[in-house]
Amino acid sequence: MVKISIIGSGGISRHHVESLKRIGDAQVISTCDVDNQRAAELAASCGAVACTDWRAGIKEADLVYILTPPSFHKDIAIEAMEEGKHVMIEKPIAIAEEDAEQIVEASHRLGRKAMVGFNMRHRTAYGKLKAVLDSGRLGDVLNYWSQRMGMGSQGGTWRTNRQQMSGFTIESLSHDIDIFRWLSGSEVECVYGNVANSRLDLPGYDDNTLAVLKLRNGQAAFIQASWSSYLEFNSRGIAGRDGTVMISGPGTWNFDRLTYRTKNMEEEYTETFADPLDGQSYYVENLHFVDCVLHDRKPQMTAEDGLAVLRVSRAILQSHRDNRMVTL
Repeated sequence: MVKISIIGSGGISRHHVESLKRIGDAQVISTCDVDNQRAAELAASCGAVACTDWRAGIKEADLVYILTPPSFHKDIAIEAMEEGKHVMIEKPIAIAEEDAEQIVEASHRLGRKAMVGFNMRHRTAYGKLKAVLDSGRLGDVLNYWSQRMGMGSQGGTWRTNRQQMSGFTIESLSHDIDIFRWLSGSEVECVYGNVANSRLDLPGYDDNTLAVLKLRNGQAAFIQASWSSYLEFNSRGIAGRDGTVMISGPGTWNFDRLTYRTKNMEEEYTETFADPLDGQSYYVENLHFVDCVLHDRKPQMTAEDGLAVLRVSRAILQSHRDNRMVTL
């Protein structure tokens, strides 16, 4: 049995707790938050103890879930690992690159597992996309794309809190960058990016991003994303020499269609399915990490992955500031 402490009782914690309740080898023993009422409500949903002192809350835990705003991730993660705990850190791993580097270093030095919450890898639609890629139907891959347009957080959360916000490129687009690295099996070599801000009340808050990424394997990737678009749509795709595949759907996050077409119209296929942004990907993610802790296995999404993604996000922002391509 893996005993788990949850630090941070905001919206994302509900997905994690509900999925952990479905895992027989997992037990949430404590929920911690600066807001005792929120911690108590979350604790009541899973039979745990609520507290405002996270250091007290993790004492009996084997695994600590760090679901706070990212500005707090580094200190909690390192201290928890120093106390002998494994850690699951929601993305992004941190805001500052040096903070992420310290988390990676502590994980190695202390021999603790640190997984970053890139749950999108476990969504049905991305699994279907990768299956077509792995089948070889597309031939040599030329490029990847991600379009995600819609309305994001308009206020009232840490995402738009001046002291805690990291911006759209670091916080939300970490998913898209991770997916590119996962699909391609390659790191990013250089980036060119442009960001914009639709919020006059939040100077410096990027909520629109365009970026071109050149990968070390010679492939390329393109991101177009907005948290202020009045039209909502999303698509992800891969273009190859012999075929093209795309997943798409209504709204900003939902997928309901996969389409691919191969060279000379030799094969054309469309599949409809339901893949809303619900708790299933969190369940698969958490089942995987609990298994890693129980059987001493390396998680699929490591702190190193979190650091690599953060470096790309920060390079996009630097490219915008300097108006030039940035090499990682």
